[in-house]
Amino acid sequence: MPCSTVEIGRSRSYWEIPECTKRLFVGILMGRRLTWGSASGNGGRSRRHERHGQHERHGQHGGHGEGARGRGTLRGGRAQCTLLRVRTSILLTCTAALTMGCHPTAAPLVAPQQASPMRETTRTHERLIDGETPGLQLRIEGVLPTAVDLFVPQRAVGLSNVPLVIHFMGATWLPRQAIASMPQPVMVATIHLGSGSAINARPFVDDSTRFTQLLSAIDSRLASANGAPQVSDLYLTAWSAGYGAIRQILRTAPNAERIRGILLMDGLHASYRPDGRPLADGGTIDSLDLAPFLPFARRAVAGDKRMLITHSEVFPGTYASTTEASDWLLSQLGLPRTPILEWGPVGMQGLSRARAGGFEVIGFAGNSAPDHVDHLHGMAAFLARLLPP
Repeated sequence: MPCSTVEIGRSRSYWEIPECTKRLFVGILMGRRLTWGSASGNGGRSRRHERHGQHERHGQHGGHGEGARGRGTLRGGRAQCTLLRVRTSILLTCTAALTMGCHPTAAPLVAPQQASPMRETTRTHERLIDGETPGLQLRIEGVLPTAVDLFVPQRAVGLSNVPLVIHFMGATWLPRQAIASMPQPVMVATIHLGSGSAINARPFVDDSTRFTQLLSAIDSRLASANGAPQVSDLYLTAWSAGYGAIRQILRTAPNAERIRGILLMDGLHASYRPDGRPLADGGTIDSLDLAPFLPFARRAVAGDKRMLITHSEVFPGTYASTTEASDWLLSQLGLPRTPILEWGPVGMQGLSRARAGGFEVIGFAGNSAPDHVDHLHGMAAFLARLLPP
């Protein structure tokens, strides 16, 4: 019997089973009434059942057993027992068909987790609020696909030289609020290119001089603004997929010389090899995705640069998590983690730390979406840790 290839969710793994067996198997598992030869094209199921099936297929983190709680139309104890025996018999037949009809070497199923959809209420998840931020708010257009929002806080206006932070990914008001709350005079240029590491990297892939153009545009805009300082030290920060921009910038060696420090907030990932196979299933991390960060990290360990990486416990499933990527980097540097139990910014809970020279990795608790967002809202505290005293 011919098999059709079915992609499971967003996983890169494939499960080959006979199409008719698959339909029968799913119907039994979900406890649906099976109607053969229906002309409706959906196996005789009502629209309500069809919608429910969609919810069950996409709701991978809960309610797995809801569909099997007896939706048959037979009533009475004997009828239900008969229905149960029939379903059990067919289920065993389908199991045998799956065993014999599929390739025994097929890759295991890997359901992508991303951030857990559960509601997390243990930690406070404090949030910044978009409000008034005294200072100079400038805009730069034409260098990148989106505008660059440049903010000079009031405490930095009139000074001659001030550190500049270039931040990638997230609502532009968030880094502005973070910088405004800091006692140190620091400027920030915020860039949101979109979601995905490839999207953030693309402008710097298309033109290797784009980073130099960006710095020149920032210098020119500051020079034309009354009271704006010039740039002293340069720091790059990124949250989530924004790391893709920094990774690409570091691929051009002269760029690294201009950067004083790097902050990655729950954003350091890599592909698995083979593609989509987690470490637990025999996969490995594609070191080429992380290699651009390694020379900078080594210089930070030596004290020439500064680098801070924070990560949560979110497990994406089909590519390396921030924990796994950080572990790879630590293994290359020969640095062990030290377990800790301490409070972090915005109600975060620190679990581990590795530190040497100007390099530091801090692991935080949590695998839910709010835990991931915490890292961005804790930007002020992380920046204060990154900047030299």
